[in-house]
Amino acid sequence: MGTDTKPGYLNGLNPAQAQAVLHEPLSSLQILAGPGSGKTRVLTTRIAHMILEHSILPSNIVAVTFTNKAAKEMKDRLKKLIDPKRVEEIVMGVYISRFSPLELTNKGTFHAVCIRYIKIYGKFLDPPMSKNWTIADASEAKDLVASVCKSNDELKSMVDFCRNKISWYKAKRMSPDDLEDLAEATENKFQQRQYKQVAYVYEQYEKKLKSLNMLDFDDLLLEGCRVFEQIPHANNNIHVMLVDEFQDTNFVQYDLMKLMSRRRHVSIVGDPDQSSTCLGRSETFLTATCSLRMESCRDW
Repeated sequence: MGTDTKPGYLNGLNPAQAQAVLHEPLSSLQILAGPGSGKTRVLTTRIAHMILEHSILPSNIVAVTFTNKAAKEMKDRLKKLIDPKRVEEIVMGVYISRFSPLELTNKGTFHAVCIRYIKIYGKFLDPPMSKNWTIADASEAKDLVASVCKSNDELKSMVDFCRNKISWYKAKRMSPDDLEDLAEATENKFQQRQYKQVAYVYEQYEKKLKSLNMLDFDDLLLEGCRVFEQIPHANNNIHVMLVDEFQDTNFVQYDLMKLMSRRRHVSIVGDPDQSSTCLGRSETFLTATCSLRMESCRDW
């Protein structure tokens, strides 16, 4: 390729987008921009650039987004830039038939990526993952919470509240014991009662999941964290990591990103103004932004 010839995959990109695509692949990159600015296109083209120009193996790339639509869009765009067979080698989730309900809705998400690693390394954890576990989908998880709440007059009307709170606390990697500690620490009687109620439902819900040998969606992320915390070499194949729609990342997903990408070769794309109104997610985006900047991340 001549010095004045640019790769065809850069056609149609403006100078700023092209610079982001060409940024050194084995370093961090943060792309913050608004809707319609081509963020996902830049991320997708950056993946193609890593493979075509830097000979990074597709199997050494983890690309994560947060919706099935976005994952499909990313794959479809990549297949126009590189060999479709190579696109399938990128770690964006693996089709496993008995997990198909989750796979259909979360292909390319942190959940799907965690399934891949839990299946490989779960038996080596301490304590080890049980065999033949299945996934409790949203409806099944709610039914289990309801079965706990409906056995207690005080909790009968709190099914949705408790289910949402359990998911919220799992996203912060907090256990029922942590909620009991919060209850003891607060002098607000209403909050204290609420912490204790949710802690009770949370604990009983976990027992029911365990008895059924099931994981809910939040557990997939928590067990994924356990894999990378206990088995450092589990991420040896991850040379670069790219995360789309990063503003929708919660705390446990951010922990996963850090654990999976110990080399710190991370590219994130997001729009803080589009972040969920959920405070935890906004805090996560700010924390990640500061962390990446301290690691000499390049901003675009």
